[in-house]
Order: sequence, then C-alpha cells, then structure tokens
Amino acid sequence: MQYDIDINGPYKELFLYVRELLISFEDMSEKRTSHITSFHCEGSGICYIKTHDTGLTIAMFKGAYLKDEHTLFSGLGKTIRHMYMANKKDIKKDILLEYFQNAIVYNIEKEEKKLMAKLYKKNKVSY
Repeated sequence: MQYDIDINGPYKELFLYVRELLISFEDMSEKRTSHITSFHCEGSGICYIKTHDTGLTIAMFKGAYLKDEHTLFSGLGKTIRHMYMANKKDIKKDILLEYFQNAIVYNIEKEEKKLMAKLYKKNKVSY
C-alpha cells in the first residue's frame, strides 16, 4: 500500500506533517488506496498526497477552481493542480492551511448550490 511506502520512505516526516494538517480539519476523512492517500470533507475530495523520489506531491482535486495567490499550483488538467514540497520550508504552514481551507469552502459552496437548485425546482410555479 502507498501509505506504508510514504510513512517509511525518506520523506516520511513531510508526509506525516501534511497529513496532520489535513486531518486537523473538522469532518476530514482519510482514504488509503494502493496508490494514494486521499482526503475528503464536506461531501467531496480535497486532495491526495504521495511521496516520490524528490519529495511530496499534494494534488488538489479542484485546484483549477481555487485561487492560487502564492503561485504554487502546477498542471494544466481539467481540475487537478499539484503542489510540490521537498521540505517543510518550501510552503509555509499557514499557506498550506489556507489552500486546504479554500478547497473545503469550495466544496461547501458547491453543495449549497445543489441544495438551492433542488429547492428552486421543487418550488417552481408553472404558469
């Protein structure tokens, strides 16, 4: 399992540091698969983390829709954007927390829009 590789590899401290930041959010859940460790909150995915030979990758599932005020994102896919770290100093703790929080807020807003649309359709009056 990738989680076992991550916690036993050369970047285990970095992996555990970012993991702790993520699970510090209320209602955050962690899912471990054979390839990644992903995190979900407010009904949808936030990101996955995975170590590589050169450090840690943080892949924000909806990164294309989030503000990137610190120009940390890379990638041109439809939705996922990646951040890379080789040590804790690469991205400040408060900046990481800001990006994670923005992803959670995005999920909340998306769910609220779904509920509002459902209520609108339910209460729509036909003329």
